[in-house]
Amino acid sequence: MHTSEDCLRLIEKARACGTDPESAYLLRTRVKRAILSATRLAAASVRHDAPSLPIPIEVVTDSRETAEVFKACNQLIAVTRELCQPSEALDCRWRDGWSEVLRGLERLEAAVTAFGPLAHGRKG
Repeated sequence: MHTSEDCLRLIEKARACGTDPESAYLLRTRVKRAILSATRLAAASVRHDAPSLPIPIEVVTDSRETAEVFKACNQLIAVTRELCQPSEALDCRWRDGWSEVLRGLERLEAAVTAFGPLAHGRKG
């Protein structure tokens, strides 16, 4: 099972490789891993089937924290859909898109951090 610490570590790795646009392949892989890890964490908390790929998931839940994790993941999936295609050129559009990915990673990090105590069975 994925923990909030696992998710936060993957988010940080994704953010770190974005400092060098030439490492686009690594960025693509790390962002997708971070999304998948966070989605699986949130899915497990509501007993929803965990995806095998980073795909948008719509889950109805009473937990605001869980809903925020799903929302942040879905937003990042949308932002990275075109940006993270292997054929996407490393041009100004890619660099501009990276700043949007960074904002998405920040939202995901905040959502996973808020979700963290719930993932460990504690109310926070």
